[in-house]
Amino acid sequence: IAADPPLYQSTDVNGDRVVSRRRHTLTRPVDGLQQISIRVYDPTYYVDFSMPSEVTIQGRAGCRVSLHSGTAATKDDAYASALRDMLARELDGTGTEDIKVDIGPIGTDFIAVRCQP
Repeated sequence: IAADPPLYQSTDVNGDRVVSRRRHTLTRPVDGLQQISIRVYDPTYYVDFSMPSEVTIQGRAGCRVSLHSGTAATKDDAYASALRDMLARELDGTGTEDIKVDIGPIGTDFIAVRCQP
């Protein structure tokens, strides 16, 4: 399910990190009778997103939310592997495009949501 454009909340600098908070809403409601997983990620791994520790669900009572932390090592390994593959193709002369590494949602945080009927 797609999300509407994010709504800006705030930006802070914490040490060597820039922390930007945004609110994402779904383009349409879901019934929640089957568990759904919500992930926010940059497939190119340029930005390392993380989920908030507290999530707000509006519009329905009886829903449970659980946060599942991703594994940084899994993301790092997937990125390194994809980059090695792209560079090998480039060096072999089989690569015809700019190098673009897309690891998708591998190793990302996600929120699981399930609602009572």
